[in-house]
Amino acid sequence: SDFGAELIFEVEDQGPGLSEADQHSIFDKGVSSKEGEAHGYGLHLVRQWVQRFRGMITVETAESGGARFIVYLPKEQQQS
Repeated sequence: SDFGAELIFEVEDQGPGLSEADQHSIFDKGVSSKEGEAHGYGLHLVRQWVQRFRGMITVETAESGGARFIVYLPKEQQQS
């Protein structure tokens, strides 16, 4: 979506969703919602990339019960 000064991307899955506790830690390095199946670096790297572009990523429970990730990116980037 295009809202003024930001671009907003939403990605939703049909999985079991994330507990409130997992929603607070899912972007931390080494944290995964799956036991023994993953290393927990993917969402951490996504958050780093988004922050590099002065954006923000959030997670919430979707109406379907899965997880919804929302990325907010400013349209104009400031020069460093």
